[in-house]
Amino acid sequence: MKRGYGGVAIIWKKEINENIKELLDGGNRIQAIHIQQGDKPICLINVYMPSDNKNADIEYKDTLAQIDEMIEKYKDTHKIIVCGDMNGSLHRSSTPHDKILQTFCKEKCIGNTEKCPLKETFYHQNGKSKGQIDYFLFKSNSEIISKIRQIDVLDTDPENTSDHVPVILTMNSQLKKVREKATTIIAKPKWTDCDHQIYKEIINKDLPNLMQKSKGIIEQDIRNLEKLLHKAGEAAIPKYRRKIKIKPKGKAIWNEQIEKASKQSKNAYKVWRQHGAPQERSNELKIKMTAAKRILRKAQRQAYASQRESTAGKIMKASNADTKLFYKLINMQRKTPLTNTKILKLNEKTAEDGPNIMKIWQEHFQQLATPTLEENFDTEKLERVEIQNNIKESIEREKGQGIDHVNVKEVNKAIENLKAGKAPDEDGISAEH
Repeated sequence: MKRGYGGVAIIWKKEINENIKELLDGGNRIQAIHIQQGDKPICLINVYMPSDNKNADIEYKDTLAQIDEMIEKYKDTHKIIVCGDMNGSLHRSSTPHDKILQTFCKEKCIGNTEKCPLKETFYHQNGKSKGQIDYFLFKSNSEIISKIRQIDVLDTDPENTSDHVPVILTMNSQLKKVREKATTIIAKPKWTDCDHQIYKEIINKDLPNLMQKSKGIIEQDIRNLEKLLHKAGEAAIPKYRRKIKIKPKGKAIWNEQIEKASKQSKNAYKVWRQHGAPQERSNELKIKMTAAKRILRKAQRQAYASQRESTAGKIMKASNADTKLFYKLINMQRKTPLTNTKILKLNEKTAEDGPNIMKIWQEHFQQLATPTLEENFDTEKLERVEIQNNIKESIEREKGQGIDHVNVKEVNKAIENLKAGKAPDEDGISAEH
């Protein structure tokens, strides 16, 4: 699902895609999905409630009202789970949001279960405040409570740069799991291990016979030549064009600075835990642990910023030199969810939905591609260029000479200019062949 306000999101493994359906209810702070399972589907509502800032009570109550509407809508057709950062506690009454949340849960008969431990889920960076404000909430008479195996609140971790700790719900459920098809590719030949003598002998032996059998059909001759090259490769190169399975790689950035900061953060956390995990803000071990975590977070931010700058630089260079790379980088940028826009203006037109936004984009690029004579446009230069092109065309036509056929020398020269070490084409042929 698209990222919501403050990073609220729901993610799931792609092998259960057919069991998941996004629900359009909610807003930036609320996301919901339909989970097809067992005898009755689950409506999972994930929420990031407004923080306890000044004049935030109205927004907090409004968000609870949206949740209430969703519960009323799906209570007869779904088993409902509400989860997320509630920014309010069910076990204290020190903030206005605590009281508002407790009143809401009492009136709507929803709440936590006894299987959830009473344990802090939020630790403020200043060390002054902490509390349990992240929950899984259920209707008091919900059948789903009996399916819950356990709810765990994890401890703080040196690599967790968030103010919150994970809360994990484990429950029994029957989902139709679809196995992901293995992705296989043909490995690139290792030409460094090639026996060049065997390779040349097979080609020199079979090539004359191949030329004799040629019927002058270029496509067929190319296919026969490809077969010969692969035959020579199979004989001369170990594990030639073997099929291998590829595994998806993570997209997280990792470098020496992050690795060093991560180790320091782990060590500081370990020492802090060994001395009883003191919570006093003035405690030296607490200060060192917090500082190490900030250094790790800083290293991560710097790495991502460096990556963005590098990508921007590559785009600028590729725009003039390498068209293929340029569009590849542009497509990579387009894949990031943060590039989506909710409103687009062009001249006097405004679009606020997907189809109209795409229409305005289309009109914009049509205008860019359509030659127009601006006030400062150099019309004289355009006329000179057109005259020069017409003169060149007429000179070539007056020569009366056609285009020469490609000869062996030109083909050899083109082959010599091919770069080695590049990926083969769709037929598996590379420059090394």
